[in-house]
Amino acid sequence: MISKFDEVAATYQRIRPQYPPPLFDALFAMLPSDRPPRVVEVGPGTGQATAALLARGAQVTAVELGPRMAAYLSNIYARQSNLRVVNAAFEDAVLPEQAWDLVFAATSYHWVRDDARIARPGALLSQGGMLAVVDTIQVRSAADRRFFRTRDTDLPALVPGPALGALTRG
Repeated sequence: MISKFDEVAATYQRIRPQYPPPLFDALFAMLPSDRPPRVVEVGPGTGQATAALLARGAQVTAVELGPRMAAYLSNIYARQSNLRVVNAAFEDAVLPEQAWDLVFAATSYHWVRDDARIARPGALLSQGGMLAVVDTIQVRSAADRRFFRTRDTDLPALVPGPALGALTRG
């Protein structure tokens, strides 16, 4: 099922919070350092976490279900030779097995079918590879950088109904 957010990729990019750099520092400390790590990013959306993966030298294959999100991601990172965008469901994407150091999902793993959440990464990861699932819990605070105020005014008109719950759930 493609998210309603796919219809408003530019708005999603503008209001979706970034992830803290120390998260990626800790993650990359566990990955191979003798070569660029090979990463499958599950549900990158418009690239909030993709930027940090690329900045740290990872070879990223971003698997995005939404065609507009995938196109947006491809466009904003068009000059990145270490990024490949695949427009498919993670469960169905054609990817080499046992070839990846990391399967990474930042607030997107709830979109993956239950039966594939463990089996699919298990087939894709190389020996010693990792599955990292990041989830966020949004709280209203002065530190939220206007996320909720922006979301409350922009998204209801653009993304009506239950899709808003997915944004606040992470």
